[in-house]
Amino acid sequence: MPVTTLRQQSKTKAARYCAYQERTQQEVRDKLYSYGLYTDMVEEVLTELIMEGFVSEERYAQAYCRGKFMSNKWGENQDHDRATAKRYFRLLHPRWYARD
Repeated sequence: MPVTTLRQQSKTKAARYCAYQERTQQEVRDKLYSYGLYTDMVEEVLTELIMEGFVSEERYAQAYCRGKFMSNKWGENQDHDRATAKRYFRLLHPRWYARD
């Protein structure tokens, strides 16, 4: 398979992988390696995915905290856990958790 075809197919697959849920750069990097791409190509494709908005560490962190806070009930058992969760949430996006 020509290199450009492999690269384009891998980018398309990675974009779908990222569209399903938020991913870290390392998760996407590992997935690209699993498609058979070499280091230079992996970094090029990852850079393109970041520039096109498919990968965002900030969005991943927001989704992670939101998931932990809502699903795992961070902060419901102990006051210090609640304070920690609020602090992280406020750092990520102050409007989401403005209550005290």
